[in-house]
Amino acid sequence: MVEMGGHLVPAFHHWLHALVPMRALWVVQMILTLAVLAGPGRRFFGTGLAAPPRRPEMNSLVALGAGTAFAFPPS
Repeated sequence: MVEMGGHLVPAFHHWLHALVPMRALWVVQMILTLAVLAGPGRRFFGTGLAAPPRRPEMNSLVALGAGTAFAFPPS
């Protein structure tokens, strides 16, 4: 919501970045993302990573994509 709000209302983006430093926004977004991955996303990681390597399932794909997106540093 924090980052996507600027796409909906461009003035929100400028106001937010004038109010809060960029690094602080990144930290808040990382904490919120970690909460989603650790809460509702836990079942994808639990069942997806436990699947045999030769028989991956949709949970494996979701776990791989979400884990990679979380580990990729912001630009």
